[in-house]
Amino acid sequence: MSTVGKIYNKNMIRFIKPILKFFVKSNAVKSLVIGLLEDYAASTETDIDNEIVALVKEKLWPVT
Repeated sequence: MSTVGKIYNKNMIRFIKPILKFFVKSNAVKSLVIGLLEDYAASTETDIDNEIVALVKEKLWPVT
């Protein structure tokens, strides 16, 4: 990759990172992540991934 490309990538990351940090905190993104994880876990034969999905869900939405 050229020097110009590296600078462009660095600037893009610097611009996009705060936007992603803002959206990651939203319930819509959390629901999307959980949905994707659940779909993946359902497609495998092991149970460990189901337990990981349950753990992630519990950490994203703790019961108070």
